[in-house]
Amino acid sequence: MTTGKRIHLACVKKNLSVKTVAELSGLPEEKIEAIITKNEKIPDEKLSWFASLLDSTPSEICGHTTKIEWNDVKKDPPQIEDSYLCYSEELGIIISKFAKCLEAVDKYDFQGEKHSGFYHYEGDVGYIEDEGITHWAYLPAPPIKNN
Repeated sequence: MTTGKRIHLACVKKNLSVKTVAELSGLPEEKIEAIITKNEKIPDEKLSWFASLLDSTPSEICGHTTKIEWNDVKKDPPQIEDSYLCYSEELGIIISKFAKCLEAVDKYDFQGEKHSGFYHYEGDVGYIEDEGITHWAYLPAPPIKNN
């Protein structure tokens, strides 16, 4: 289903006219009509507004619908020492490395830290444990070079 059709259905479901959507979004009625009927691109600065209308995210509206399979750190920790896409409420989404024993990464920065965990390196400080990580996911494969 196109974004235009999804917007149209959301407007019908929420009983919003094109005029009301135009007023609320700050876009002219003609642009709203074009988005709905011709599936014209939504201006970048309005993606968040339309995402909230559709109970969606700006990435999904842009067509970036790759589903990330998040794993709960407590229920299913990583088994391989590697880099992962991670989430914590404090840090948001970050890329972090996982180690089965942090002390094995660096005996100075992680002295006595025999537990597993996520970490990153900062040049001025050294290795830092990324505490509060609640979920992790595999990173996507790197882009393929075209020769």
